[in-house]
Amino acid sequence: MKKRIIFTALMIFLLACILSAHAFAATVASGYCGDTSVNNGQNVTWTLDDSGTLTVSGSGKMEDYSYSSAPWDSFLSSIIKVNILGATSIGNYAFSGCNSLTSVNIPDGVTSIGSDAFHNCSSLSSINVPDSVTSIGNGAFSYCSNLTSIIIPNSVTSIENYMFEGCNSLASITIPDSVTSIGYGAFYGCSSLTSINIPDGVTSIRSYAFDDCKSLTNVTIGNSVINIGAKAFRNCNYLTSITIPDSVMSISEGAFYNTGWYDNQPDGIVYAGKVAYKYKGSMPENTHVTLREGTVGIGDYAFGDCSSLTSITIPDSVTSIGERAFYYCRSLTSINIPDSVTSIGNSAFAGSNRLSNVYITDLGAWCKITFGNADKDPFLYAHNFYLNGTEVEFLEIPDTVQVLKSNVFYGASCIKTVFIPKSVIGIAANAFAGCSGIEKVIYEGGEAEWNDIAISSGNEYLVNAPRFYNSTLSEYYFTVSCEICAGGTLSVDKNAFAPGETVTVTASPYSGYELTAIYVDGEILDGNTFSASKNHVVSAKFERLFGSDDCRIGDISVTGPDGNPCQTVPQGEFLATVPITNKTNIESVTVMLASYSSSGRFRGMAWLTFKNLPAGVTVDVTLPVDNTSGDVAELRAFVVDSLQSISPLGNAVSFGK
Repeated sequence: MKKRIIFTALMIFLLACILSAHAFAATVASGYCGDTSVNNGQNVTWTLDDSGTLTVSGSGKMEDYSYSSAPWDSFLSSIIKVNILGATSIGNYAFSGCNSLTSVNIPDGVTSIGSDAFHNCSSLSSINVPDSVTSIGNGAFSYCSNLTSIIIPNSVTSIENYMFEGCNSLASITIPDSVTSIGYGAFYGCSSLTSINIPDGVTSIRSYAFDDCKSLTNVTIGNSVINIGAKAFRNCNYLTSITIPDSVMSISEGAFYNTGWYDNQPDGIVYAGKVAYKYKGSMPENTHVTLREGTVGIGDYAFGDCSSLTSITIPDSVTSIGERAFYYCRSLTSINIPDSVTSIGNSAFAGSNRLSNVYITDLGAWCKITFGNADKDPFLYAHNFYLNGTEVEFLEIPDTVQVLKSNVFYGASCIKTVFIPKSVIGIAANAFAGCSGIEKVIYEGGEAEWNDIAISSGNEYLVNAPRFYNSTLSEYYFTVSCEICAGGTLSVDKNAFAPGETVTVTASPYSGYELTAIYVDGEILDGNTFSASKNHVVSAKFERLFGSDDCRIGDISVTGPDGNPCQTVPQGEFLATVPITNKTNIESVTVMLASYSSSGRFRGMAWLTFKNLPAGVTVDVTLPVDNTSGDVAELRAFVVDSLQSISPLGNAVSFGK
């Protein structure tokens, strides 16, 4: 009996020894992997066992490696699991190319993951990044082609360049509110990614950030994003809708090229905040673009290569025209640049060789623009330019100008006479290059003062022309300037006239306006010509037309409960007044007054029919409006055919919007 017990105990002991031997895998290789600037890197050690587990132990930072230089590089295909114990960082390229790696344990205490740390770990399907990590380097998880999901902790402030490039199995990712920027190509080629929520903290989306994310259908962009980089969403074929918040002030070239959203746009223009951009490569033939009111800028390459763009309306709110904004717009024949523009980017008009007419309204404002190269100046191709609608043959430099900047009139061969005041002390290089039509230079000062002006090269047409010193304009010409008029254009046949020469005025109302009167020096002009006797100022008055050819309605005015006029629709009860004028002897006139909510929804209306209203008589119709609910945002008045027809005749007059 005792022998049997001893034998059983011996067998149990032997079995325990065997099991113990299997529990502890044999070490295949080991060494140091710490930061070599600290104790020769001996603060962190590594061990690889025969089960494929690579254990990193110690304290402090790991060494940053270059491609294929990690100490375990000879065993890359054998590494199945990585276990970090104690180290505070994962070095650059630490586990790059571990294509058999399936599991990684990163404990709290690790604060950074280096660039390309897990690059091309093609078997890694998931990874847990602890909250202690504050930075993840460029390309850290790039080409982890089996990675399906990852949670980035709130401690990380940026998605660095190419961080998830080529992760074509990544279907979802949560970007925390702490992130403020998304780097170049951060999600390039993540073809399984279907939606992305960019939090409000992000201020920039860099170039190629979501390029080639072919399955992406839904993008929410936070209200703090300012910049969207070039080709940021290129080739997102299924992206059919996206909302650009008003915070976005720049969109670079091709940001939405070859997306479903791109394909669904008739006009090819997107507004980022108050800056206009083109995101469509081609436009229909003979396209005219009207930028919306309030636009402050035309972005870089905004209409570049738009070979079908023939004309564009730029509102007075625009202050900047970006680089190559009209690059190779070969069908663009004329452009009106408002005096609000203070900067024009390099090569803005390069290649727009059919441009023949440029219209400006303020020569002083034009002279303040810096033209770094000739391709910034549309005169280079146009040769002709118009000041307030009149072609400039006589160029009068304002006395507010001290220096004529480089290229400011480059190519303007329409100029025949130049008047330069004594205020000018410098003429920069090529200011008058290509101005081959200059026949005469009139200088306000004497010859000695002229010789003191610093004139740079490229101004031979100006320098070689006959000069007249100590002269005023009136000795040779009278200038005729046209004021800007609301509702139409006004021009004279030239901008300078010899004494007694006939001035012809052309006044053209816009659609929906009619000409009321032309004024010369504040006096009504009988007809459209007069004789030049001094420097003159021409103006005109245009009346806004609302309604049909038979009836006109004037502007709506609103009076509040206190009897005072209102600038917007007030809440509560108020009175709305509409002036109505019968232009002919029609038997009846029907006017509709309608109210609308802030979303544009129709809210109600009143019909007014006038019978036998005498021609030329204006009546003011005042109606009570109840807005105690506060849902009326806009009033509109229309002239209509009859009570049976609600089709408006002509334009509507509005109040409150």
